[in-house]
Amino acid sequence: MKIKLCLIGDRAVGKTSLVKRYLTDHFSEEYRHTMGAKVYKRVVNLLLELRQKMTEVDMTLWDIMGDLPLAELKNESYFRGVQGLLVICDVTRRSTAESLDNWIATVPESVRDLPMFIIVNKNDLIDQVELDEDDVFRLGDAFSSPVLLTSAKTGNNVQQAFEFLAKSIVEGQLGPDADFLVEQRFGVLERPAEGSAKAF
Repeated sequence: MKIKLCLIGDRAVGKTSLVKRYLTDHFSEEYRHTMGAKVYKRVVNLLLELRQKMTEVDMTLWDIMGDLPLAELKNESYFRGVQGLLVICDVTRRSTAESLDNWIATVPESVRDLPMFIIVNKNDLIDQVELDEDDVFRLGDAFSSPVLLTSAKTGNNVQQAFEFLAKSIVEGQLGPDADFLVEQRFGVLERPAEGSAKAF
């Protein structure tokens, strides 16, 4: 089964580092600015818990530039065929969480109801944290989305971030009995409450 995921969020939140950690299990301190969008691919075998079977999933990952002009972000070519969003902020910069409203509001309307997972990255930088646990919970509530704390540097929860969303999409495509499978697995902090309150 083929799926397309898009990564969105402010510049330097670690989108490219997360993708590279997932694909190569490697991390570099060097920062390189993404121009436009970079496209990556990976084929994985995922265990579908609801059906207790392995399924081959061909993932295309679109890493979208963090300071892409809003008019260009609305260009549906970036999001054509997308089936899920990884919306990423940086636990050391509160402003990156505050801007998630703008990111989600700017993507094409056809994309906004897709499965979405909020990633709070750089969780290894404990002494620089600007988002506390309550802030992270509010993000989940505001966007009715699961939230996962990750670190591209240590690899913590990176594989889970991509594959949890991929499993959710595949389960959903295979039948109406599929649940989004949030629970407490993979370090997900909570099953978000219904509602659309702003996080900040």
